[in-house]
Amino acid sequence: MDKKILIEYADMKEEIKDLRRRIAEDKKENRATEQDYCARFCCMWKERQQTIANSENNRLPTKRI
Repeated sequence: MDKKILIEYADMKEEIKDLRRRIAEDKKENRATEQDYCARFCCMWKERQQTIANSENNRLPTKRI
């Protein structure tokens, strides 16, 4: 009986190690994805701001009445 419990305990320790490793990998992947998303969003935002600024600078002057 004690031997079975020790074997199960050792198996559980291995599973815990594996789960911790997988969690760490997932966190690392999530950070990379989040950084990529932020970089793309900031780049798109800057491009959009520049497009708006260019369109405001290229408007035709209007006559005042």
